[in-house]
Amino acid sequence: MSDKTSSNLSGFTLLGNPQWTFSSGVTPSTATFEVSNQDAVLIMNGFAGKIPVELHIIPSGPSAIGELKVSSLVVVDTVPTGTPLTTGVVVADRRWFWPKRHVLRRYNVRRKTGNMRLLTEDAMGGVGASVEDVGFAKWSLKNGTSEWKASQILVDVYKRIDPSGKLSVLANALAWDNIQISDLELDDAGDAALARVLGYMNGMDLFVDKDSVTRVYSKLDGSESVLFKMTGPPSVGGGFPINVDHRVQRPSKIVVYFNREIECRFDYLDGTGTTTTANLGVDLLDNVLPSQDLSLDVGGRTVMMGTWITIQEALDAWAATTPVGRERLSVDVLRENWYGDFMNYYAFDGGMIHNAVWASRLAVLKQHFRRTYRIPREWMDRIYQVKARRVAVWDEETGGMAPSPTWMDYTLIFDRGRPMMVSGVGANLKSHTVYDLSVEGYAQRFTAGSSAPVVLSIVDPDEGVISISFRGDPGQVYVELVPGVFSTVVFKDPTAFNLPRFRNEIVNVAGDVTATLRERFGMATVVTVALGAPNDESQLQAIEITAQQAEAKIRDSHFMPALGPAQDLRIGPSIMTARFAWQDSAGMAAKVRSAMGFNATDGATVARGMELVNQWINKKDCEDVALAFAAAYYAGLQDRIAGTKTTGLNPTLEPFGASDAVVHRVNSDGSATSVVSSSPYISTRVDPFSLLPGSVRRTIRREVFQNT
Repeated sequence: MSDKTSSNLSGFTLLGNPQWTFSSGVTPSTATFEVSNQDAVLIMNGFAGKIPVELHIIPSGPSAIGELKVSSLVVVDTVPTGTPLTTGVVVADRRWFWPKRHVLRRYNVRRKTGNMRLLTEDAMGGVGASVEDVGFAKWSLKNGTSEWKASQILVDVYKRIDPSGKLSVLANALAWDNIQISDLELDDAGDAALARVLGYMNGMDLFVDKDSVTRVYSKLDGSESVLFKMTGPPSVGGGFPINVDHRVQRPSKIVVYFNREIECRFDYLDGTGTTTTANLGVDLLDNVLPSQDLSLDVGGRTVMMGTWITIQEALDAWAATTPVGRERLSVDVLRENWYGDFMNYYAFDGGMIHNAVWASRLAVLKQHFRRTYRIPREWMDRIYQVKARRVAVWDEETGGMAPSPTWMDYTLIFDRGRPMMVSGVGANLKSHTVYDLSVEGYAQRFTAGSSAPVVLSIVDPDEGVISISFRGDPGQVYVELVPGVFSTVVFKDPTAFNLPRFRNEIVNVAGDVTATLRERFGMATVVTVALGAPNDESQLQAIEITAQQAEAKIRDSHFMPALGPAQDLRIGPSIMTARFAWQDSAGMAAKVRSAMGFNATDGATVARGMELVNQWINKKDCEDVALAFAAAYYAGLQDRIAGTKTTGLNPTLEPFGASDAVVHRVNSDGSATSVVSSSPYISTRVDPFSLLPGSVRRTIRREVFQNT
């Protein structure tokens, strides 16, 4: 080695061309130093894994700035070299210890508090949903009282994996403490755990400096330009950095696409007394049931068992096989004799089954009458997915949405052990008004009706079949919900009308009684649909972001000029969708139909969505998300200094900004140099979530709203 430079490892002379790299990240910087075999034995016996060693590179001559001393390195291994007289000693910085410590920590873990709260209601009326409140588990909070902040978590994890180490966090890292961290559960090796925490601190990274201090710094602050200026004049042949110009790479605008979710009101109307007006929903539902026949002729077509057919189609198809001596089954017969013993009348004889087909028909008819509905085919041909929820009523803490409400006429039936109340019961009365809990909940406008205690579910998503079921009475007073309102309870002689005989199970009065459901019946619900047609990008909601808009979002950024072609950017539905709320107002149905493409010319590409712009309830949130993601995209394409620069050994050089690494080395000619390198593109991307307003970020990440 030339007398210009000397190097040693805690006094042991280093041979060959030793070098040390300051690199960022949780992976340790390592180097293999060539020493004599005798020195290798002494180093391993005296220092390996126990006592830290120091690296010294001592330059001489006019270009020397000073000695490089890297302290607290650990000897971890030996490896062979190219000669029999020397041994390679492997050393690493303190990060070598980190993966050997396991971290089990849970920070700000969300738990139900036991309290209930009401989701935001809108003008539709009766759509509020009571949900459980969410807070943080006490044991997961700092000192059991306060939320853990990002910098506090960083320090806590660091103390676990490196108890004797020193941590220095730059001030710009503390800015991320305003971002709530929820449900962070670490059960990882130390290095992986620390990397996960850094992931919450946008653009932050770390390295271990020459004094063995772990430094957390920003890779996005542009300070790599300062680093290159600190290097002084470049060495010949050692590279030269330039200011890269990405103007053509930067798109002139970014078009951000969101899935649309549109609320649609569907109605079902039964009976001549029900009025249809322009105030009703987008379309009428069909009351359906699954066919129970192995095969059945329905209107000239043969359907197999399980096929959904309308109840009227079923009754018409069954008419030809009505048992001899029995009245043809119809909707009127079913309504007027709701508690009739239909099974005995149509399918049994003296207690023995004589027609199993009719038994299954009657069972499925009663089960699905006014309870199971099908969305019209012309709608399902345009729908990708139907959801039994309301996107207009959103729970920010859980990401859940209110279930689809149902407005309908219904009657709640008392427990069978309790008498149904009938007015003026007497021997001479032929008709009595029922006073049980009957509700006329259906109305043309939801504000004039009331939602029923039912749960709506999607039973066949491909066919668009939905079903309602009684939610149940916590007090166990009511045991059944009947779809409709009873008009009267009438004493009849069943033989005079050739009708089935009725059992007195519900009405606690003497004699044979028929409970008649009123012919007029209405049901309406609001479901959410995702578009399936047209099968192209026009079904998405687009928001355009220019380079100028994005530049204003990030402080000290420079995105202009931007001369590249427009860039498409897709936001997945797990992050955010464009949500359109139903409103009971004139023309709403027409707007929804237009947005769904019913008015589009065949073959035309229609830019839809603006018909419902006034119903776009999260338009501002979508705009914020679009701007944040577009700005993060532009941030990776800023003009910056990039390349490689070699200069005389400068021990003050350490990673700054987006530099890839700083290497200090002894060259084969005995000179000592420092090499700084930076890629043309920033490897660490801006986290778009850090650019979002707090309310939007909390909504996306389901963060807890703490009461203050």
